[in-house]
Amino acid sequence: TGNIQIINIVGMRLPQEICDAIVLCVENEANCISPYKGFNPRRNAVQYLTSLRLVNRGFCAIASPLLFRHIVAICVPFQKESPLVRLIEISKSPYAVYVQRLDVGFRFFDNLSAESVSLYQEDLAGILPGCLARLPNIKALGFHDASFSLPWENETTATKTVIAALRYGLLSSLTELEFTLPLAPDFGKLLDNKPGTLQIPIENTLRGLRHLGLHIGGKLSPYTHSDRTHAFYIFQLVELAVNITSLAISSDSLIVLTNFEFTRLLRLKHVDLEGVETSADDLTSLITQSKESIRSIRFHKITINSGLWESIFRQMGRLSHLFDVDIGPCGYSSTGATQRLATQPQHPPTWPQAILSQNVNDGSALRNLLLQVNTNRIAAGLPTMPEGPVRSRRGAQRSTTTYGYRRALKDIRQPGKRATPEDRNGYKKLLEELRKREDHLTKAKPGKKNGENDSGEDEEYEVESLLDSRVKDGELRFYVLWKGFSMEEATWEPRSNLENSTETIDEYFDVHPGNPGGPKANNRLGRPSLKATEKAT
Repeated sequence: TGNIQIINIVGMRLPQEICDAIVLCVENEANCISPYKGFNPRRNAVQYLTSLRLVNRGFCAIASPLLFRHIVAICVPFQKESPLVRLIEISKSPYAVYVQRLDVGFRFFDNLSAESVSLYQEDLAGILPGCLARLPNIKALGFHDASFSLPWENETTATKTVIAALRYGLLSSLTELEFTLPLAPDFGKLLDNKPGTLQIPIENTLRGLRHLGLHIGGKLSPYTHSDRTHAFYIFQLVELAVNITSLAISSDSLIVLTNFEFTRLLRLKHVDLEGVETSADDLTSLITQSKESIRSIRFHKITINSGLWESIFRQMGRLSHLFDVDIGPCGYSSTGATQRLATQPQHPPTWPQAILSQNVNDGSALRNLLLQVNTNRIAAGLPTMPEGPVRSRRGAQRSTTTYGYRRALKDIRQPGKRATPEDRNGYKKLLEELRKREDHLTKAKPGKKNGENDSGEDEEYEVESLLDSRVKDGELRFYVLWKGFSMEEATWEPRSNLENSTETIDEYFDVHPGNPGGPKANNRLGRPSLKATEKAT
């Protein structure tokens, strides 16, 4: 905003798009300095805007729909005034018609005093129903961490507040709903229809949603964790939301969602699961029934009790419209049919942490999935996602499961060039070939040492992990296990050949800071390396 020239506007009405651009520009600047994720930058945005001479009463009237569309009344530490005061004021003002999204709840609970939590919770229960009734165009409602680690009395109040807002609020325009309850059984209270009351059936609200987020914020007991009856409430709520295109389910403790088929979810574009135990068949079913529409998938802290992650990743790789993938620490259940894969072996320090498994094919399938997602992104004109540590050198020609695939893509896709129909056909053929080779994968023999029969071509292939380091002839070298090759084919490589694997090197020294080249190394030349048996572990 400092580059905006001072303008004197007399009797002129700015176009709406210009007002929106100014508001968003200032709002983005306020966002950057905001210390809280749930902090509302719009109050700062108003202060910035009022400092500009071009902001007059007419401008404020035009900008009001944007400034008041999202109200954040979240309780955060060190607030002088309750955020609910502003919510009440706006709901009683002419600007209430502009509010489309409302977020309430807590952020940074550990830094909140017990008194402030109790007061906020009591006030929220009292004012929320009335405020919602005065916001006629509310479309998105979020209850964030509303009862995490609260005393029992406050947990009960928080749960009743959320349920009352959903059962008695006039939310006919609601399209996005995200809320947190302490325990999985609490979701069943939304399904308890009592005849003769003024409660609005929850299915009426769920039917109009496009996004639904269900989050369990409390710690579950071992008995609750194993009771699938409680998970059934989650299943029922999702089944009632027949028109959603975005689904998020999370739990601080694992919630079991096994043998549940979401048969009505046929148009999902975004799937976000965290803290869930399920089976490979259930996850595959959820993905494939929306295969024509799904755009992004996020799996974090997911354990499967039957089947293999390898098969899940292969199925995800066949989604032609999948553009974003976020796989966190996922693995296998310690009690399921594949529990033998759940025990963690002594992996090298750079073993893929996104998938925790003894099945080496899981990591390979995940890498191929990321490669295929990048194919979809390139075809759509989007920037590529990181595929993991890769290296490129002339000489030792090692081919991984990509078989020069990325090089072929570079030949087709020129920088700054828009994809033509011929390009898209080329992408499609390459993708089909990659899938065939993935299904019938055979490992290539390692090439000769650098300098022997150098073909002069520059190929890319991945570093699986670094097993050891040493200093030879004054140069730091690493013992490299290559992706797609056995331990017998690991080689010593100079540091200069691993320029594209700096993250892998950093992770190696985080685990082995005393090894040659590390921050705690004694830097003596000729320090003995690990024995072969140690490398194999």
